[in-house]
Amino acid sequence: MTLNKFIHNIIFIGWDDYSWGYHGDDGSFGFSGRCILYLPLFSTGDTIGCCLNFKNNTVFYTKNGISLGIAFRNLKGTLNPCVGLKSQGGSVEVNFGSKTFKFAETTSNDIGDELLKTKWIEAFHMCINTMKIYTLEDLENSLKTKQDTAALKFRGKFNFIMGIYEDAIIDLTKLIDIDPNNNLALRYRAEAYYLMEKYEDAIIDLTKLIDIESNDKFALRYRAEAYYLMKKYKESFYDVNKLLKIDINDEWASKMIEK
Repeated sequence: MTLNKFIHNIIFIGWDDYSWGYHGDDGSFGFSGRCILYLPLFSTGDTIGCCLNFKNNTVFYTKNGISLGIAFRNLKGTLNPCVGLKSQGGSVEVNFGSKTFKFAETTSNDIGDELLKTKWIEAFHMCINTMKIYTLEDLENSLKTKQDTAALKFRGKFNFIMGIYEDAIIDLTKLIDIDPNNNLALRYRAEAYYLMEKYEDAIIDLTKLIDIESNDKFALRYRAEAYYLMKKYKESFYDVNKLLKIDINDEWASKMIEK
């Protein structure tokens, strides 16, 4: 989505203050020149949906009929639909309502709906790559009796993508208490803190990830952005410079250097 001020033939969607987008090549949400990485990639043959809720000014995306949770909040202004392609000769088919949508217009406020619950269970069953089928009731009962790591991970990811960050952090913290080097839990908790604008807490988890893997591009990018938002430009520059040493063609890092 873009505002009228967006210059469409110069930069990618989401790389300025006038556009918001979901990038298929790296699974990121782009907005205000920032990229938040945590979504699945998409490519040829995938169906991507974008739902704008005019009641609360939020947006969520879907991939092949599965909601990916609220992406953007507090959108304002007259918005225009926009699709960007990097490859020559590519094409897309769009649907602005002339056909039935594959995914109904729902938000996190509709989580009580049994159909939506079922879709989320299906989505997270694929995410955790296990043969065991969970229901929300199974998760609650399991976590009442023991600290089931699979259930904690499942519910933590569920709450994170639904934007219920405080509850997600509770489960992710329990996972980290069990395994201090749990990569998934550290990543999700760092991003939850980041989205809640608790940048110092996010930096602690991101630093832990970098201690585990010094070339962790996800952690370096997020930490650079957190430092930048805290106006700690020297620290931010250090992480951006390291990203460019890892990949001289890193477009995000190059853009941050310009800033």
